[in-house]
Amino acid sequence: MRISKTNSERYFFTGISIWFLSITFLGFSYTFYLRQLPESLPFHLKLHGSLFTCWILFFLVQTSLISLKKVQIHKTMGFFGLILILAMIPAGFYPVLYKVSIGTKTIDHGGYNLATLTLAYVFFFLGLMLRGKPFYHKRFMFFATLVFTIAATDRVALVFELDRSQLFRKSLVFFPAIALFTFDYIRLRNLYWFDLLPVVMVLFLFFFSDFFWLSSVGESLMKFLVNLI
Repeated sequence: MRISKTNSERYFFTGISIWFLSITFLGFSYTFYLRQLPESLPFHLKLHGSLFTCWILFFLVQTSLISLKKVQIHKTMGFFGLILILAMIPAGFYPVLYKVSIGTKTIDHGGYNLATLTLAYVFFFLGLMLRGKPFYHKRFMFFATLVFTIAATDRVALVFELDRSQLFRKSLVFFPAIALFTFDYIRLRNLYWFDLLPVVMVLFLFFFSDFFWLSSVGESLMKFLVNLI
């Protein structure tokens, strides 16, 4: 049976959402989902992990609804996604700033985390604004989820003792975007460079963080943000 271009895209996004779920579970299985460490997690990390897990599951549900052609339910569920993101903003920023404040995370590392979280939130709201344009809507939501899973991919690299390999870590992060770029080229016979937007933005933030957050301006900004918590 021949699969239409529209159906193949639905299957692709559902499949990649399973990738995001798998990476997240594998990355955080030891420290969160199947945690057997003697010390308990503080409440803010439990909340952080729970909310971000809800997003990964939400993305899977939303892509599955589109695959099943349950468009109206998908649209109705979008309100839940907005509420979830609004809760994830403070739940995402607080643990980073807290770790910087107690010295377990460096200023440049914390700054990079804040920048990537902000990027993911921006991608979400762009996707929300463009919900009437499916091509861009689904890609911006895809981009947001990709950025949200950066921390998970770092921990997957740790599981395989490849955490010192930037190539391996970034390959895991960028695999979904490269897969989408390749998929669109095969499906539509055109190069959609837009698919690689998260790759460009994450790499920019990666190199920019060392420059900005270790400057006097960056350090002052981080101190200001830390004092807010």
